[in-house]
Amino acid sequence: MATHPNIELANTVYDAFGNGDMETFFANITDDAVWHLGGNNPLSGTYSGKQEIMAVLGQITERSGGTFQIAEVHDILANDEHVVAMVRNTGERDGKVLDAPTIHISHVRDGKFTELFIVVADQASSDEFWS
Repeated sequence: MATHPNIELANTVYDAFGNGDMETFFANITDDAVWHLGGNNPLSGTYSGKQEIMAVLGQITERSGGTFQIAEVHDILANDEHVVAMVRNTGERDGKVLDAPTIHISHVRDGKFTELFIVVADQASSDEFWS
C-alpha cells in the first residue's frame, strides 16, 4: 500500500526536527506559515512566518534547557490538504517534567506545511510547565 505524500512530508519534518536538522525542517514549511500554540502560558499565541516560528522554537529550546522533544510520533493521518499527527512531547524544566500527548493539525499547500494548530491533551499541565 502506497503512503500518502503528506504522510511522507510529515515524516520528513518530524525526522528533521528530531535530528536538529532545522534546514530541512524549515524547507518544508512555507515562508508565510502560521503556528497556533494554544493555552495560557508565555509561549501561547499565533506565530506568523518562518522568523517568528524560529523564534518560538528558540524559546522552547531555551526554556527547556534543550530537553524538549517530540518523543513519539504515534500515528499520522493525511489527505491532500491536511495532516493530523498524534505525538507525545517531553521535556524537563526547573524540576518539572513534561509528558504531553498532543495533536498537531496541519494544513498543506504545494507539498509544504502552511498552518499548524497544536492541541495538548492536558493544556493546564502544559501551561504550568511552560509558565
